[in-house]
Amino acid sequence: MKIPAFVLAALLAVGVIATTTASATGPVAELDGFECSILDADGNVVAASSSHVTWFASGKVYVRCEGTVTNDTGRRITHNFANTGLLCETIFAGATENWTNTVGYNGSSQLTCIGHADPSAASLAAASSAGVG
Repeated sequence: MKIPAFVLAALLAVGVIATTTASATGPVAELDGFECSILDADGNVVAASSSHVTWFASGKVYVRCEGTVTNDTGRRITHNFANTGLLCETIFAGATENWTNTVGYNGSSQLTCIGHADPSAASLAAASSAGVG
């Protein structure tokens, strides 16, 4: 049975949001050091805290979460929406199917999620007041 929605990133934000209007394509918000979740080789959820999210003026939201997990398979494992049915939470853009979690043979697990959110000032204010920070 597939789980309809699952939060892989952004369980608890403990970082600082930095906003900028540097360019039309640069970041409008960034967040580091929030608690997030990654998957081990067997698809089990593991807590991690090496994390970063960037919300670009184009609307693209990019999340990265890393940690070390168990991998007794001796091979590289890739999890994604297609083979798990799970969604990834991107903080500013909500849940997305566009994610990949790669587990190296040595147990290094890296999750990347990509979403899209309107980068207008109203959206930024709403996202930052929705529990981030």
